[in-house]
Amino acid sequence: MNNEEWTKSETARQAQKTLQNHIGEFHQNILGSCKGWDNMHTGSVIDLASAKEKVIAEIKNKYNTISGGKLADLYHSLANLVMPKTNIYKDYTAYYVVIIPKKPSRYNKEFTPSDNKKGEKCPPNSKIREIDGASFYSIVTGHINALQDLFNALPSVIKEVSGVPFDKNKLEGFFKKAYG
Repeated sequence: MNNEEWTKSETARQAQKTLQNHIGEFHQNILGSCKGWDNMHTGSVIDLASAKEKVIAEIKNKYNTISGGKLADLYHSLANLVMPKTNIYKDYTAYYVVIIPKKPSRYNKEFTPSDNKKGEKCPPNSKIREIDGASFYSIVTGHINALQDLFNALPSVIKEVSGVPFDKNKLEGFFKKAYG
């Protein structure tokens, strides 16, 4: 690859990463604006908290946002928030939320990433969970199809804000690929 090709490729990669970050912030802002939920904003260990539901969450837009080795670090950070008796989040459930999952299926399971430092998986803990975006939206809103409803509203909002029509059928196709 010559210098010009590399520059184009790197510029596109950086733009994609910036877009992914903005989409993650979008979801954090939407979920954090729901009744009983607080957006903890950038810089916090967690993105969302609900004292009523006794839940904290770290939101990532896509399954490959965090590299494998960093998943164990996230697990330990979440464990340090919900397990110590003296922590304000004691007895909360911590969620690692993957808005766009690797496979188009819903899940809510114990988060047990591989810990390369120890050469084994992190121990199962019912208080530390991994969940797909559609399932987490359901928990936050109490509506089973909340994320799909949000996706269905986006074409009108995009058109209203930008004046540019957005193909609703394309968006539905994206949603089906991501969530089945």
